[in-house]
Amino acid sequence: MLSSKTQSDQIERAKKAITRKKYEELPEAISIEEQQNELESMKEVIRHEKFFFVVSSIESRIEHAHGVERWLGYGEQEFTLEKYLSIIHPSYLEFLTHLAQITFQIVSSKGFRVGFREQRYVVDVALRHSKGHYVLCKRALSPWQWRYDKIRQELTHYFNEFTVINPYLDDISPELLPRIIDANGDKMFNLEDLLHKNASLYFEANKIFFSIQEIRIIRKIAYQPDIKSSDLAAIFKNQTGTINTLKKRIIKKGRLLFNDSEIDSAKSIAILMKKNGFV
Repeated sequence: MLSSKTQSDQIERAKKAITRKKYEELPEAISIEEQQNELESMKEVIRHEKFFFVVSSIESRIEHAHGVERWLGYGEQEFTLEKYLSIIHPSYLEFLTHLAQITFQIVSSKGFRVGFREQRYVVDVALRHSKGHYVLCKRALSPWQWRYDKIRQELTHYFNEFTVINPYLDDISPELLPRIIDANGDKMFNLEDLLHKNASLYFEANKIFFSIQEIRIIRKIAYQPDIKSSDLAAIFKNQTGTINTLKKRIIKKGRLLFNDSEIDSAKSIAILMKKNGFV
C-alpha cells in the first residue's frame, strides 16, 4: 500500500493536472439553460446505479453532485474534489492523472471540435465506498463548458458520469481500459487512435516513471509478449545482460506505478500498459 504522504502527493498531482488557465475574457460556449436542462434529465437516471458531478477545472472543485450519497455513501454537500481523488484506488490514480493531462492537451488543441457532452472519455475505475469496500464503476468524462475564440479554446468544466459495474469489488486489477464513445454510445475510433498515440508519445517524451529505453522495451513486449531477452538485445543493439537489468528496473518501477508488489515480470507490466492505452 502507498504511504499517506505518497498518496497525498498523488492527489496534489492529480489536482494540478486538471487545473486549467483562466480565460475569463473569452466567451463561454454553453448556456446555463442548456446545462440545467441536462442536469434535470440526468437526475432521472440516478436510480439506475448512476451518479454524476461536474468538475470545475478553474476553481478545482466539484459542482452539481447527484447520486453520490446513494451509491457511494458520501454526503453530496461535503463531497469535495479532494475527497473524490482520495477514494480512487491508488492503482488507478497515477494513470488517471496522466490521462487527464493527455485529454486536456487534445481537447485544447487548435482545430479540435468540442461538443457539449458529445465526446465521452470512458475508463473503468475503482472507488472506495464510505463503508470501506471498493465499487467498480464506468466513468464517462465529457465536455460541459469551455471558453474559446478563433485561436484558443480551453475546457473549463467537465461532466463526470459514473455507472456502477460491481458494487462489491474483491479483486482489483488496475486496468482503465480507456475508450472514447459518442452520445449514442458508438465508438469514436479516430479519437481513440489519437488518444493512444498521444499517450504513448507523452509517456516517452516526459519520461514518466520509465526511461525512454525502458518504454521502448515495454512497447516491444506489449505487442510481442513472448519475445526473448536475446531478441530484444539484437533489436536494441544491447547485451542480453543489459536487457535483463532493464527488465528488473521495469518491474521495480511498475510495482510502484501500479501499487502492486506482487508483479513479477516485465511482461505483466507491458500488458497492463497496453490495456491502459499508454504504449
